[in-house]
Amino acid sequence: YAPKRGHVRHRQAMAAWLTYLGLAVDPDHIVLTAGAQHGLATTMSALLKPGDTLLVEDLTYSGIRLLSQQMHFKLRGVSMDGEGLKPEALEAACRTSRTSVLYCMPRLQNPTSAVMSEKRRRQIAAIAEKYRLTVIEDDTYGFLSPERWPLARLIPHRTVFVTSLSKSLFPGMRLGCAVAPPGIIEKIVNAVWATMITTSSIGADLLSGWIEDGTAARIADWKRHEGAARQAIAKRLLDGQRFQTHPSSPHIWLSLPTRWSSEGFVAQARTRGVALNASSEFAVGTEVPKAVRLCVGTPRTRASERMNSREAYPR
Repeated sequence: YAPKRGHVRHRQAMAAWLTYLGLAVDPDHIVLTAGAQHGLATTMSALLKPGDTLLVEDLTYSGIRLLSQQMHFKLRGVSMDGEGLKPEALEAACRTSRTSVLYCMPRLQNPTSAVMSEKRRRQIAAIAEKYRLTVIEDDTYGFLSPERWPLARLIPHRTVFVTSLSKSLFPGMRLGCAVAPPGIIEKIVNAVWATMITTSSIGADLLSGWIEDGTAARIADWKRHEGAARQAIAKRLLDGQRFQTHPSSPHIWLSLPTRWSSEGFVAQARTRGVALNASSEFAVGTEVPKAVRLCVGTPRTRASERMNSREAYPR
């Protein structure tokens, strides 16, 4: 078996990849995981007990909702705007709840594509310091938004940084990592060992080679370029509709006319061969917006992207 945190060479390659993402870390602070979802599951099992409350964006990654059901912790949504978490809403939640853990996506938030400005990241970091929050930063899409730093650069001692090579390179290999400060990383290491012993050394060896020889950076650069081209197609075809996105995001958060429910719209789009996600998959709490998430990366070609964008919006 590999060492519990992963082979040294693989962690060194992952550290080089994180530097490419804007985060310099010691390989000894890295534990390899089977993708970001596994990294989140092991991190949350290390930080939360059944019945605990986790602060999240009020529209959050659907995988976190599944984890909360599976692991029996509660979610409390925090209001957002175009940059993600609202600082005043986060501070209010900290004052009125006993939780000490926050999950968020500062770069290309899923599903809204929000990206925190430098000012917003500093505000969130200051609140985390004030209330002694441990922040779980999900940076799955950070490789598409290199113009912003990870939140972990501001408060590394309070942040567990989780990312994956699935979206950026190759999902079939299921390799990711968690970066955590002393006192937390050993708990995550134990959770990884309890759930799968160690990650696949064969897959880690292949992806480490891609990082070392520059293949990984070329793939990520191509995906950024292709994503931007598809965003431009979608924006032209959705002109006049209300939506939120980012020029390099793989997602578009599309608001619906009042006559549509999210579920009804998704069902209608499915009859036309287009797969969408209803807002109910992401909403925390009782307020569910009339909106859907479009994924611009799913179609195999730009031509099918054009067709899907037209068909996705039944008038």
